[in-house]
Amino acid sequence: MNIAYDARTLFHGATGETTYLRSLLRALSHIAPENQLHLYYREFDAEREAVAAHYPNVQTRGLGFPVGALWNHCALASHLAHDGMDVLHAQYTLPYRAARPMVVTIHDITFRLFPQWIAPRPRRLMNFLIPLAARCASKVITCSQCSKDDMVRELGLPENKIVVTPYAAGPHFQPHDPQEAHSRVQEAYPELSNGFIAGIGLRGPRKNIGLVLRAILRLRARGAWPNQMKFAVAGTREQFPDEELKNLSDIVVFLGFVDEALLPYLFAAAQCSVYPSLYEGFGLPVLEAMACGCPVICSNRSSLPEVAGGAGAMLPPDDEEGWANVLESVLHDDNHRTTLRSRGLERAREFSWDKCARQTLDVYQEVTGVSRG
Repeated sequence: MNIAYDARTLFHGATGETTYLRSLLRALSHIAPENQLHLYYREFDAEREAVAAHYPNVQTRGLGFPVGALWNHCALASHLAHDGMDVLHAQYTLPYRAARPMVVTIHDITFRLFPQWIAPRPRRLMNFLIPLAARCASKVITCSQCSKDDMVRELGLPENKIVVTPYAAGPHFQPHDPQEAHSRVQEAYPELSNGFIAGIGLRGPRKNIGLVLRAILRLRARGAWPNQMKFAVAGTREQFPDEELKNLSDIVVFLGFVDEALLPYLFAAAQCSVYPSLYEGFGLPVLEAMACGCPVICSNRSSLPEVAGGAGAMLPPDDEEGWANVLESVLHDDNHRTTLRSRGLERAREFSWDKCARQTLDVYQEVTGVSRG
Protein backbone atom coordinates (compact mmCIF):
# COMPACT_ATOMS: atom_id res chain seq x y z
CA MET A 1 0.00 0.00 0.00
CA ASN A 2 1.24 3.52 -0.82
CA ILE A 3 0.26 5.80 2.06
CA ALA A 4 0.64 9.59 1.77
CA TYR A 5 1.02 11.87 4.79
CA ASP A 6 0.69 15.61 5.12
CA ALA A 7 3.97 15.82 7.05
CA ARG A 8 4.19 19.57 7.62
CA THR A 9 3.90 19.07 11.38
CA LEU A 10 6.63 16.43 11.57
CA PHE A 11 9.32 18.79 12.89
CA HIS A 12 7.34 21.58 14.52
CA GLY A 13 8.83 20.92 17.96
CA ALA A 14 7.32 19.40 21.08
CA THR A 15 3.65 19.51 20.04
CA GLY A 16 1.01 16.81 20.27
CA GLU A 17 0.67 16.70 16.47
CA THR A 18 4.42 16.20 16.06
CA THR A 19 4.58 13.47 18.70
CA TYR A 20 1.61 11.69 17.13
CA LEU A 21 2.99 11.65 13.60
CA ARG A 22 6.52 10.67 14.61
CA SER A 23 5.27 7.88 16.86
CA LEU A 24 2.80 6.56 14.28
CA LEU A 25 5.38 6.52 11.49
CA ARG A 26 7.92 4.76 13.71
CA ALA A 27 5.39 2.08 14.67
CA LEU A 28 4.10 1.62 11.10
CA SER A 29 7.65 1.16 9.83
CA HIS A 30 8.18 -1.49 12.49
CA ILE A 31 4.99 -3.54 12.17
CA ALA A 32 4.30 -3.24 8.42
CA PRO A 33 7.54 -2.53 6.51
CA GLU A 34 5.94 -3.86 3.31
CA ASN A 35 3.91 -0.63 3.00
CA GLN A 36 5.43 2.53 1.52
CA LEU A 37 5.06 5.68 3.62
CA HIS A 38 5.33 8.92 1.63
CA LEU A 39 5.90 12.16 3.55
CA TYR A 40 4.83 15.34 1.74
CA TYR A 41 5.70 18.84 2.94
CA ARG A 42 6.18 22.34 1.55
CA GLU A 43 9.89 22.66 0.81
CA PHE A 44 13.15 20.77 1.06
CA ASP A 45 14.33 20.27 4.62
CA ALA A 46 17.47 18.28 5.41
CA GLU A 47 16.07 17.11 8.74
CA ARG A 48 12.97 15.71 7.07
CA GLU A 49 15.05 14.08 4.36
CA ALA A 50 17.07 12.35 7.07
CA VAL A 51 13.95 10.48 8.21
CA ALA A 52 14.08 8.34 5.08
CA ALA A 53 17.57 7.15 6.00
CA HIS A 54 16.26 5.57 9.21
CA TYR A 55 13.36 3.67 7.64
CA PRO A 56 13.70 1.89 4.27
CA ASN A 57 9.96 2.18 3.58
CA VAL A 58 9.78 5.98 4.13
CA GLN A 59 10.15 8.46 1.28
CA THR A 60 10.00 12.25 1.47
CA ARG A 61 9.00 14.90 -1.04
CA GLY A 62 8.86 18.68 -0.84
CA LEU A 63 6.12 20.39 -2.87
CA GLY A 64 6.64 24.11 -3.17
CA PHE A 65 3.64 26.45 -3.19
CA PRO A 66 3.67 30.19 -2.37
CA VAL A 67 0.58 30.25 -0.11
CA GLY A 68 0.94 27.95 2.87
CA ALA A 69 -2.76 27.96 3.79
CA LEU A 70 -3.67 26.52 0.38
CA TRP A 71 -0.75 24.08 0.10
CA ASN A 72 -2.72 20.90 0.70
CA HIS A 73 -5.55 22.00 -1.62
CA CYS A 74 -3.41 23.16 -4.54
CA ALA A 75 -0.05 21.38 -4.29
CA LEU A 76 -0.66 18.14 -2.42
CA ALA A 77 -4.04 17.06 -3.84
CA SER A 78 -2.89 17.11 -7.45
CA HIS A 79 0.06 14.79 -6.74
CA LEU A 80 -1.78 11.95 -5.01
CA ALA A 81 -3.06 10.20 -8.12
CA HIS A 82 0.01 11.10 -10.18
CA ASP A 83 2.29 9.50 -7.55
CA GLY A 84 0.13 6.40 -7.23
CA MET A 85 -0.99 6.95 -3.65
CA ASP A 86 -3.72 4.71 -2.24
CA VAL A 87 -4.74 6.97 0.66
CA LEU A 88 -3.90 10.35 2.21
CA HIS A 89 -3.63 10.76 5.99
CA ALA A 90 -3.49 14.25 7.53
CA GLN A 91 -4.16 15.95 10.86
CA TYR A 92 -7.06 18.40 11.25
CA THR A 93 -7.20 19.66 7.64
CA LEU A 94 -7.58 17.98 4.24
CA PRO A 95 -7.85 19.05 0.61
CA TYR A 96 -11.52 19.73 -0.09
CA ARG A 97 -11.22 17.50 -3.14
CA ALA A 98 -8.79 14.70 -3.97
CA ALA A 99 -8.72 11.73 -6.31
CA ARG A 100 -7.89 9.31 -3.50
CA PRO A 101 -9.55 8.26 -0.21
CA MET A 102 -8.61 10.51 2.70
CA VAL A 103 -8.29 9.94 6.44
CA VAL A 104 -8.03 12.80 8.94
CA THR A 105 -6.93 12.65 12.56
CA ILE A 106 -8.73 15.20 14.75
CA HIS A 107 -7.31 14.99 18.24
CA ASP A 108 -9.96 17.20 19.81
CA ILE A 109 -12.35 20.04 18.99
CA THR A 110 -11.31 22.53 21.65
CA PHE A 111 -11.93 25.32 19.14
CA ARG A 112 -15.65 24.49 19.22
CA LEU A 113 -16.04 23.54 22.89
CA PHE A 114 -13.97 26.34 24.43
CA PRO A 115 -13.68 29.19 21.90
CA GLN A 116 -12.49 31.59 24.62
CA TRP A 117 -9.13 29.76 24.73
CA ILE A 118 -8.30 30.45 21.06
CA ALA A 119 -7.59 33.77 19.34
CA PRO A 120 -10.34 34.95 16.95
CA ARG A 121 -8.54 34.51 13.60
CA PRO A 122 -7.25 30.95 14.12
CA ARG A 123 -10.59 30.05 15.69
CA ARG A 124 -12.47 31.18 12.56
CA LEU A 125 -10.11 29.13 10.38
CA MET A 126 -10.53 26.06 12.58
CA ASN A 127 -14.31 26.37 12.56
CA PHE A 128 -14.26 26.36 8.76
CA LEU A 129 -11.42 23.98 7.86
CA ILE A 130 -11.74 21.22 10.47
CA PRO A 131 -15.47 20.46 10.01
CA LEU A 132 -14.84 20.59 6.24
CA ALA A 133 -12.06 18.02 6.59
CA ALA A 134 -14.30 15.79 8.72
CA ARG A 135 -16.95 15.84 6.00
CA CYS A 136 -14.47 15.21 3.15
CA ALA A 137 -12.70 12.35 4.93
CA SER A 138 -13.60 8.73 4.34
CA LYS A 139 -12.83 8.14 8.02
CA VAL A 140 -11.98 10.32 11.01
CA ILE A 141 -9.46 9.05 13.55
CA THR A 142 -9.36 10.35 17.10
CA CYS A 143 -7.64 9.41 20.34
CA SER A 144 -10.43 8.84 22.88
CA GLN A 145 -14.09 8.02 23.25
CA CYS A 146 -14.49 11.46 24.80
CA SER A 147 -13.26 13.17 21.62
CA LYS A 148 -15.42 10.91 19.47
CA ASP A 149 -18.52 11.77 21.51
CA ASP A 150 -17.67 15.49 21.23
CA MET A 151 -17.45 15.27 17.43
CA VAL A 152 -20.68 13.33 17.11
CA ARG A 153 -22.45 15.90 19.25
CA GLU A 154 -20.85 19.14 18.04
CA LEU A 155 -19.99 18.38 14.39
CA GLY A 156 -22.90 16.06 13.63
CA LEU A 157 -20.68 13.23 12.42
CA PRO A 158 -22.10 9.70 12.32
CA GLU A 159 -20.58 7.44 14.96
CA ASN A 160 -19.46 4.84 12.41
CA LYS A 161 -17.32 7.42 10.62
CA ILE A 162 -15.06 7.95 13.65
CA VAL A 163 -12.47 5.40 14.80
CA VAL A 164 -10.79 5.65 18.21
CA THR A 165 -7.09 4.72 18.21
CA PRO A 166 -5.68 5.47 21.69
CA TYR A 167 -2.15 6.79 21.82
CA ALA A 168 0.72 5.65 24.05
CA ALA A 169 3.88 6.79 25.78
CA GLY A 170 6.99 6.57 23.62
CA PRO A 171 9.44 3.71 24.17
CA HIS A 172 11.92 5.98 25.98
CA PHE A 173 9.36 6.64 28.72
CA GLN A 174 10.24 3.87 31.15
CA PRO A 175 11.30 3.47 34.79
CA HIS A 176 14.85 4.37 35.74
CA ASP A 177 16.94 3.67 38.79
CA PRO A 178 15.97 6.42 41.30
CA GLN A 179 19.57 7.29 42.11
CA GLU A 180 20.47 7.63 38.43
CA ALA A 181 17.34 9.68 37.76
CA HIS A 182 18.07 12.08 40.63
CA SER A 183 21.66 12.45 39.48
CA ARG A 184 20.63 13.29 35.88
CA VAL A 185 18.01 15.79 37.04
CA GLN A 186 20.31 17.48 39.58
CA GLU A 187 22.98 17.87 36.92
CA ALA A 188 20.52 19.73 34.70
CA TYR A 189 18.60 21.52 37.46
CA PRO A 190 20.57 21.80 40.73
CA GLU A 191 17.70 23.68 42.39
CA LEU A 192 15.66 20.43 42.39
CA SER A 193 18.13 18.51 44.55
CA ASN A 194 15.86 18.49 47.62
CA GLY A 195 12.80 17.00 45.93
CA PHE A 196 10.07 18.23 43.61
CA ILE A 197 6.71 17.59 42.01
CA ALA A 198 6.53 17.78 38.21
CA GLY A 199 4.29 19.96 36.06
CA ILE A 200 4.79 18.99 32.41
CA GLY A 201 2.63 20.31 29.58
CA LEU A 202 0.76 22.89 31.66
CA ARG A 203 0.99 25.97 29.45
CA GLY A 204 -2.23 27.68 28.46
CA PRO A 205 -5.48 28.47 30.31
CA ARG A 206 -7.08 25.05 29.86
CA LYS A 207 -4.16 23.37 31.65
CA ASN A 208 -5.34 25.04 34.86
CA ILE A 209 -1.97 25.35 36.61
CA GLY A 210 -3.43 27.92 39.00
CA LEU A 211 -5.30 25.14 40.81
CA VAL A 212 -2.03 23.43 41.77
CA LEU A 213 -0.51 26.72 42.86
CA ARG A 214 -3.46 27.46 45.13
CA ALA A 215 -3.32 23.93 46.56
CA ILE A 216 0.37 24.44 47.36
CA LEU A 217 -0.46 27.72 49.08
CA ARG A 218 -2.96 25.85 51.26
CA LEU A 219 -0.35 23.25 52.16
CA ARG A 220 2.21 25.88 53.03
CA ALA A 221 -0.29 27.76 55.17
CA ARG A 222 -0.91 24.68 57.30
CA GLY A 223 2.77 23.68 57.43
CA ALA A 224 2.35 20.59 55.25
CA TRP A 225 4.53 21.62 52.31
CA PRO A 226 7.93 19.91 52.81
CA ASN A 227 10.87 22.20 53.45
CA GLN A 228 12.80 23.03 50.22
CA MET A 229 10.36 20.99 48.07
CA LYS A 230 9.92 22.57 44.61
CA PHE A 231 7.25 22.62 41.92
CA ALA A 232 9.16 22.02 38.65
CA VAL A 233 7.28 23.47 35.67
CA ALA A 234 8.29 22.97 32.02
CA GLY A 235 8.40 26.34 30.29
CA THR A 236 9.41 29.91 31.14
CA ARG A 237 7.98 32.37 33.67
CA GLU A 238 6.53 34.52 30.87
CA GLN A 239 4.32 31.65 29.72
CA PHE A 240 2.50 31.48 33.06
CA PRO A 241 0.76 34.75 33.95
CA ASP A 242 -1.18 33.40 36.94
CA GLU A 243 -1.22 35.85 39.83
CA GLU A 244 -0.48 33.09 42.34
CA LEU A 245 3.07 32.81 41.01
CA LYS A 246 4.14 35.97 42.78
CA ASN A 247 3.42 34.27 46.12
CA LEU A 248 5.39 31.14 45.24
CA SER A 249 8.61 32.48 43.74
CA ASP A 250 10.62 30.43 46.24
CA ILE A 251 8.83 27.18 45.33
CA VAL A 252 8.15 27.25 41.57
CA VAL A 253 11.14 26.44 39.34
CA PHE A 254 10.73 27.10 35.61
CA LEU A 255 12.67 24.53 33.63
CA GLY A 256 12.47 26.21 30.24
CA PHE A 257 12.48 23.77 27.33
CA VAL A 258 13.02 20.24 28.65
CA ASP A 259 14.91 17.95 26.32
CA GLU A 260 12.86 14.90 25.34
CA ALA A 261 15.67 12.58 26.48
CA LEU A 262 15.61 14.09 29.99
CA LEU A 263 11.84 13.89 30.49
CA PRO A 264 11.76 10.22 31.61
CA TYR A 265 14.40 10.96 34.25
CA LEU A 266 12.45 14.00 35.39
CA PHE A 267 9.32 11.89 35.87
CA ALA A 268 11.29 9.09 37.54
CA ALA A 269 12.86 11.49 40.05
CA ALA A 270 9.66 13.41 40.90
CA GLN A 271 7.57 12.76 43.98
CA CYS A 272 4.54 12.97 41.70
CA SER A 273 3.27 14.56 38.51
CA VAL A 274 0.26 16.90 38.46
CA TYR A 275 -2.09 17.43 35.52
CA PRO A 276 -5.18 19.51 36.48
CA SER A 277 -6.35 20.16 32.90
CA LEU A 278 -9.90 21.35 32.29
CA TYR A 279 -10.14 19.51 28.97
CA GLU A 280 -8.01 17.02 27.02
CA GLY A 281 -8.54 15.04 23.86
CA PHE A 282 -6.19 12.46 25.36
CA GLY A 283 -3.68 13.79 27.91
CA LEU A 284 -0.45 12.08 26.89
CA PRO A 285 1.69 13.55 29.74
CA VAL A 286 -0.39 11.51 32.19
CA LEU A 287 0.51 8.26 30.43
CA GLU A 288 4.14 9.28 29.98
CA ALA A 289 4.50 9.93 33.71
CA MET A 290 2.88 6.61 34.59
CA ALA A 291 5.16 4.74 32.18
CA CYS A 292 8.15 6.10 34.13
CA GLY A 293 6.75 4.98 37.49
CA CYS A 294 5.76 8.49 38.56
CA PRO A 295 2.62 8.80 40.76
CA VAL A 296 0.02 10.91 38.95
CA ILE A 297 -2.60 13.32 40.25
CA CYS A 298 -4.89 14.50 37.48
CA SER A 299 -8.26 15.99 36.66
CA ASN A 300 -11.29 13.72 36.38
CA ARG A 301 -12.70 15.58 33.35
CA SER A 302 -12.94 14.86 29.61
CA SER A 303 -10.68 12.01 28.42
CA LEU A 304 -8.43 11.80 31.48
CA PRO A 305 -10.43 9.06 33.24
CA GLU A 306 -10.05 6.96 30.04
CA VAL A 307 -6.29 7.42 30.15
CA ALA A 308 -5.64 7.16 33.89
CA GLY A 309 -8.20 4.38 34.32
CA GLY A 310 -8.15 4.57 38.11
CA ALA A 311 -4.36 4.26 38.24
CA GLY A 312 -3.94 7.94 39.15
CA ALA A 313 -5.48 10.04 41.87
CA MET A 314 -8.29 11.87 40.03
CA LEU A 315 -10.11 14.95 41.32
CA PRO A 316 -12.35 17.71 39.98
CA PRO A 317 -10.22 20.50 38.45
CA ASP A 318 -11.84 23.11 40.71
CA ASP A 319 -11.48 21.34 44.07
CA GLU A 320 -8.58 23.21 45.68
CA GLU A 321 -8.97 21.59 49.07
CA GLY A 322 -9.20 18.11 47.53
CA TRP A 323 -6.01 18.68 45.54
CA ALA A 324 -4.25 20.00 48.63
CA ASN A 325 -5.26 16.93 50.63
CA VAL A 326 -4.16 14.44 47.96
CA LEU A 327 -0.88 16.29 47.43
CA GLU A 328 -0.23 16.16 51.17
CA SER A 329 -0.94 12.43 51.24
CA VAL A 330 1.30 11.67 48.25
CA LEU A 331 4.16 13.78 49.63
CA HIS A 332 4.04 12.35 53.15
CA ASP A 333 2.78 8.78 52.70
CA ASP A 334 5.26 6.35 51.14
CA ASN A 335 2.58 3.67 50.79
CA HIS A 336 0.31 6.00 48.82
CA ARG A 337 3.14 6.86 46.41
CA THR A 338 4.07 3.19 46.01
CA THR A 339 0.47 2.22 45.24
CA LEU A 340 0.07 4.96 42.62
CA ARG A 341 3.43 4.10 41.07
CA SER A 342 2.54 0.41 40.75
CA ARG A 343 -0.91 1.07 39.34
CA GLY A 344 0.46 3.62 36.87
CA LEU A 345 3.08 1.25 35.48
CA GLU A 346 0.46 -1.44 34.98
CA ARG A 347 -1.92 0.99 33.30
CA ALA A 348 0.72 2.38 30.91
CA ARG A 349 1.49 -1.12 29.65
CA GLU A 350 -2.07 -1.38 28.30
CA PHE A 351 -1.25 1.23 25.63
CA SER A 352 1.22 0.93 22.76
CA TRP A 353 2.00 2.75 19.52
CA ASP A 354 2.15 -0.62 17.74
CA LYS A 355 -1.47 -1.21 18.72
CA CYS A 356 -2.38 2.30 17.52
CA ALA A 357 -0.57 1.66 14.23
CA ARG A 358 -2.40 -1.65 13.65
CA GLN A 359 -5.75 0.06 14.24
CA THR A 360 -4.73 2.83 11.83
CA LEU A 361 -3.72 0.30 9.17
CA ASP A 362 -7.16 -1.27 9.55
CA VAL A 363 -8.66 2.13 8.71
CA TYR A 364 -6.47 2.49 5.61
CA GLN A 365 -7.49 -0.97 4.45
CA GLU A 366 -11.19 -0.26 5.01
CA VAL A 367 -11.24 3.00 3.03
CA THR A 368 -9.12 1.71 0.14
CA GLY A 369 -9.96 -1.96 -0.11
CA VAL A 370 -6.21 -2.52 -0.46
CA SER A 371 -4.58 -5.20 1.69
CA ARG A 372 -1.75 -4.29 4.03
CA GLY A 373 0.90 -5.73 1.77
